[in-house]
Amino acid sequence: MNAQEPNGLTLESLAQRLGALERENDVLRSKAATLEGSDTRRSGGSTPAFEGHVSRRALLRKASEIQRRAQEEAAIDAEDYLTQAEEACAMDPVG
Repeated sequence: MNAQEPNGLTLESLAQRLGALERENDVLRSKAATLEGSDTRRSGGSTPAFEGHVSRRALLRKASEIQRRAQEEAAIDAEDYLTQAEEACAMDPVG
């Protein structure tokens, strides 16, 4: 049963390609889970191990947390720069 479709593909070749893509997907999911870390905490406790599967929601949550931390650090840095500038002006006013 090796009937070719009009585009030249066979069911067998498509099945082989699908298998290869599924294996590649499993490897990538495993790498993503490793990068995320197994001891990530939520407000309700630790996250369960998903055997290499990482949800889109978990990745978005992690990205949101990183963005929030970066914004906090930027605000602190900006406040520090402003304080230094105010102190410098108070010591040696220009004008």
